[in-house]
Amino acid sequence: MNPVLEKGLGAGDVRAFLSRGKGMNIDTFDQDSALTFEHLYEGYRKREMVLFIDEQTGMAAIARRSAQSLIHAEGMVLIETKRTFVKGKVVPMSGQYSTRETCLLGEPERKAAQRGTWEELNLYLDEDRFVQIIEKHRFVSRKSEVYANVLSVASLTLFHVYLDERPWREEIRNHIDTDIMVTTRWMPDPFRVE
Repeated sequence: MNPVLEKGLGAGDVRAFLSRGKGMNIDTFDQDSALTFEHLYEGYRKREMVLFIDEQTGMAAIARRSAQSLIHAEGMVLIETKRTFVKGKVVPMSGQYSTRETCLLGEPERKAAQRGTWEELNLYLDEDRFVQIIEKHRFVSRKSEVYANVLSVASLTLFHVYLDERPWREEIRNHIDTDIMVTTRWMPDPFRVE
C-alpha cells in the first residue's frame, strides 16, 4: 500500500515526507523545480491534493482533483499552448483544454472550472455556462511538469463553455496567473457542428 501523508501537517513534516521519495533531493528542490516547495506546500494545505510515495516507482507523488474547461466561440476553440514559470521554465501543454485548475478543499469541479477561467484568463463566466458533456472522470498519471522528481496523478473533469463570440480577437494571447504566464491560442473547433 502507498504511504500517504495525512493533511494538516507542517512544512517540516511535508519536506521530510517528500525526501523519502526516490531521486528526491529536498535541498535542491526549489532550484530543480519550476515552482517552489512553498507553492507545493500551499497546494497541500488548501487544495484537493494528497501526497504519497508511489509503490511501483518509489517516487514522491501528488494526487489531485482538477477541472478543465474548453471554450468554444465562432467556430473556434481556445487552447492553452504553454505555461511559462517565474524561473523561466516553459512547459508546452497538450492542447486539449483552455484552462486547468486544481480544486480547493471541498470545492465542486464546476466551481473550480469557473474560478480557473477567471484566474487564468481574467474571464468571468456564470457557473451554469460550464457544461459537463460526459459524466466521467479521466485519470492521468505522469512525471510532474513543475516539481522535480515527483509524479503527478490527476482526476480530471472536462467542462465545455459555448460563447456567441470570442472575448478577445488576438489569435495568441498571454495571461498572467499569479506567478505563471499562460499562453492560449484560438484554433478551428474540431467539435463544430454546422
